Amino acid sequence: MEKPGKPYSKKEKTAAIMVSAALISAPFIMDVSNVAYADPAPKPDTYFIDEIGNLIVPLHGTIPVRNLKAIYGAYINDFEVTSVNSYGSGDLFAYNEPGYSAEGLLKIHPYREGTATFTVSWNNNTSQDTFDVTVVNDPSITNERNFDISDAATKAIHSSSPNEVEGLLSGIGPANSTGNVEGNNPPTLNPQNQYNPFQNGSLELGSFFYLSTQELSSFFRDIDGDDISVIVFDNIDNSETTPAARFVYKSEFNSWIVESVQVGESTFTAVALDSRGGVVASQPFTIEVLDNQVPTMKNNPVANHLATEGNELNLSSNSELDLNEIFYDAPFQNLQYSAEVSFKNGYGCGSQTINNYPITFTQPTNILSYESVRSRLNAAYPNLNGDIHVTNLKAKDNLNQFSPSLSSTINLHYSEYEGFNENIPQNMELYASNSAGESSFTVNTDIQDWFDDDLYLFDIQQPQSEINHAVIPSMYEENEREYIKFTAGSLANTQSRLKLYSALNEEVNKTVWFQNDIVVKVMKPTLSGMSQSINLYSLLGDYNYNWEYFTNNFNEFVSMTNVTGVTYGFYDSGVYTLTLDNVNSNGTVLTIIPDSSEERGSRIFKIPFVRLENVPL
Repeated sequence: MEKPGKPYSKKEKTAAIMVSAALISAPFIMDVSNVAYADPAPKPDTYFIDEIGNLIVPLHGTIPVRNLKAIYGAYINDFEVTSVNSYGSGDLFAYNEPGYSAEGLLKIHPYREGTATFTVSWNNNTSQDTFDVTVVNDPSITNERNFDISDAATKAIHSSSPNEVEGLLSGIGPANSTGNVEGNNPPTLNPQNQYNPFQNGSLELGSFFYLSTQELSSFFRDIDGDDISVIVFDNIDNSETTPAARFVYKSEFNSWIVESVQVGESTFTAVALDSRGGVVASQPFTIEVLDNQVPTMKNNPVANHLATEGNELNLSSNSELDLNEIFYDAPFQNLQYSAEVSFKNGYGCGSQTINNYPITFTQPTNILSYESVRSRLNAAYPNLNGDIHVTNLKAKDNLNQFSPSLSSTINLHYSEYEGFNENIPQNMELYASNSAGESSFTVNTDIQDWFDDDLYLFDIQQPQSEINHAVIPSMYEENEREYIKFTAGSLANTQSRLKLYSALNEEVNKTVWFQNDIVVKVMKPTLSGMSQSINLYSLLGDYNYNWEYFTNNFNEFVSMTNVTGVTYGFYDSGVYTLTLDNVNSNGTVLTIIPDSSEERGSRIFKIPFVRLENVPL
């Protein structure tokens, strides 16, 4: 559907309409002034054309709208409406709303009781129609048109040709007073369309919405089946005032757009026209533009590290970086993320390096990891090989406003361990704490061999997404050594994902962080009659541990309290198992130190057991 008329170029007042959940379902209060096309045959250029005649309008109530093209001819453009006792005069009774005449419409605003004289001109002011508009306080007397016969006779006497007189007199009469084809019904609101964009609503700064002309017309209906065109006008009288929001027609898309400009309010009116001159105008509706916060970086160590130019973050293959813990926006905003990735695709001489390939992350998938990126690239690059380097990561809110890009590079590693933090297992099991004591795993962090050369422990965090934590991490110093400790809760069959950060200082103004995600499961001993067994293999999480040496020197690695019977070693299942045949009524605690030296530091496991009573076989 073509846009009717020409755009109101002075302030881009014509425009689109927004479809938004904030602007839903409010009925129109419509002006039903019947306006229609007169004889489409061209009329002669005449100075006096009495087509509209004098009008009476109510001071309060629906504002009448006239279709000037329907009254004076569809071929006419460049209408200009002026008035006496209107703008700039001491006595303001009524005025024409700016912008409407550019679209071939006349909308008269009553101001106070009295009479103002209006003139509609076209063809470079060679043709005019002058009429009075009387504003009254009693709307009941505006139902019928006020014909000024003496005015028509005066104009006829001063006409210069019979054609002018014929054109003058042909416009007098109720059927032609508004230009509406006799019997035509004007458009109305479409009750079957549940969304009503013409009601008071709000936008946020930086937002915009598109709507096609067909969708815009669907908010109205015409019971005669006539085609409908819709125009939206702002109601700013002062053309120098900058609106808070504006509607603009985009001819290249045959669509309309409503966009926010500045914080504040703007008022608009929608006008629908059918193909036979019927016009209907909505009551004014207001759009309030609210300030919207651009997505920003959170104030935490990880976010601050990533915001520093030159820094790097290395994620092991099982690590996940929750981007919602890095970026922040106003409440109820669902952030989306975009980035550029570089990687190698293919193997051997046939491989190719892909640089700065764009990817996006949308809710609820806001996790950055090797697997999450690989899955997005798999369709185009199924032979992805090696590490992935992520740059230019930024957040976008639902109003298409972007955060600054991260200054750091995030390296996603393909292999499982990548040589950092490997001595703290990425998957490990602890046994539940109980009345006999805490169950825990402690590691000495100040021995460099645990974290490779020049690495030191930076922090251990629990993801914000986890509410109930099966394991609580802590850091402490003892005897001039630094330790980290994982303490298991009392509830078995639970797990926690912990994030371990260590750092490597390389060159000036550059710091490399390493993130390992550690999944710790809380278990309970295996029961067999009155015996309780634990799996040392899964406890250490070390596939290369020298279990034969451990067995031969068992008492050097394991100490126990209140134990009357214990067996240990490999069983048919190939699992290294330690079994307590009986537990003291006061409880039993095992302390396991699988390795202890000045070069290697130590790992310490505390495992408490409680006495079992009346356990069936």
